[in-house]
Amino acid sequence: MDGKLAPGIKTPPQKNNMSVYLNEGAPDEPLFSMVASYGKQMLVTDWKMFVSGLFGYGARFNTGLAYNLNEVAQQTRVSLGMSAMEIAERLTLFPYYARFCSRSLRRRLLSRIMKWSSRHQRGDVQKLIQRPHVIRFCRSCASEDRSSGRVATWKRFHQLPGVLVCPHHGVWLLECPVNVQPYSAWPTLTDVKQAVRVELDVSESQHIAIRRVGDLSVSLLCDIGSDASPPGEGGWLEVARSCGYARGKNTLESALVCENLIDTFGESYLSRCDLLPSGRQNWVVGRVLGQQSAAAALPEVLLRVFFETRRWASDEHWPVCPSRYAAHGAAHPAEIRTRSHGKLFCYCRCGMSFVKNLRDGDTDPVISVYGEPYAAEALRLTNCGLSGAEIARRLGVSETTARNLTRRSQRYARYSVEATAARATRDWKAAVRSAGTVSVVQKERDGLYRRVRRFDPEALESTRGRVRSK
Repeated sequence: MDGKLAPGIKTPPQKNNMSVYLNEGAPDEPLFSMVASYGKQMLVTDWKMFVSGLFGYGARFNTGLAYNLNEVAQQTRVSLGMSAMEIAERLTLFPYYARFCSRSLRRRLLSRIMKWSSRHQRGDVQKLIQRPHVIRFCRSCASEDRSSGRVATWKRFHQLPGVLVCPHHGVWLLECPVNVQPYSAWPTLTDVKQAVRVELDVSESQHIAIRRVGDLSVSLLCDIGSDASPPGEGGWLEVARSCGYARGKNTLESALVCENLIDTFGESYLSRCDLLPSGRQNWVVGRVLGQQSAAAALPEVLLRVFFETRRWASDEHWPVCPSRYAAHGAAHPAEIRTRSHGKLFCYCRCGMSFVKNLRDGDTDPVISVYGEPYAAEALRLTNCGLSGAEIARRLGVSETTARNLTRRSQRYARYSVEATAARATRDWKAAVRSAGTVSVVQKERDGLYRRVRRFDPEALESTRGRVRSK
């Protein structure tokens, strides 16, 4: 068979005619811990023959996944009675990694762990499952095992990427390096003599965020409702926009988002996870803008926790639209909020634009555009026979603004961005169909081209693609 051997796979499958009677594991005990405990209990001396008989090849110690599970299920059918898929879902970290996979990548990963292969793992799979060479445990969890009359065992959720605080007890975990020689006995928790407490210099809020990483990771592992993908169709960029980090449709305040992410988790934690963003082009900017699309577990978890934290922190002072006549009603949060020099530049879907000064929290916002609802109300009052001064008093604006609203001046009353974008896109596509080429429309209708480029750049690419395909 051509190709390099996969890591940890040194010998071809070897059939074993005798079943391995693995004991039923403790709650959340992983497969590698069950194998280590069985080997110690049965006083296994020839570890190479033992693991080769169980896995069908010379398996190495792995705290995340296990391979050739079809053979493992066959060898343990009498004692465990699990299928290969059940072993993957209940005794390994496969469910956690699978939450970050596309359908094709999930099939490849599942095929990889079900059946033995000597070929080297693909780069996208290897990138997804890469993990530090350490094994972690919690003293409180071990004490609970002993108090229940069980032997203390490793826990699956302690081995999740980025989990440095026990999700159950909220204390820092202990870790020791994984330095198991080939065909040597796998360590049980009772074999650990020296372990280092993972205690980082972080603030109370950073400790809460780090613990939230563990809580979210456990819920992904156990499939209890959490989602790994960014919410909405706009991806992380749309989430960043809602938190005030996006200046335009496809732009990001990258320096600010990286600074706040470091403040959220702490520099020491991110450095420990090898995910401390540095430079202008880093993993944070790449994943938020969609430039890094390869499946990656911990970066996605960190982004979700970060944006959750920022949204909760900003909810209290999130600016609400001051419009009294919009259909959305009172206390409606403005859809778009951009920070700049101590101010929030806000735009609401009703068409109202205003500026909120962060340094003066109690001051009223400065309105630059009142929106279509104000213009409609001004026209209604005009039709009722009210004078300009009376209309101004009713609307709470100056007489000049009232006159401009009745005239539907774009300076004071405009349609929403959505309506403008839809209208520009519709006109652009009709013009391209009529002219036959994008370049002609771009030269003859420069204003329309600029509006489409600003509000709906995807429409430009789609029309160019259709013209090229013809």
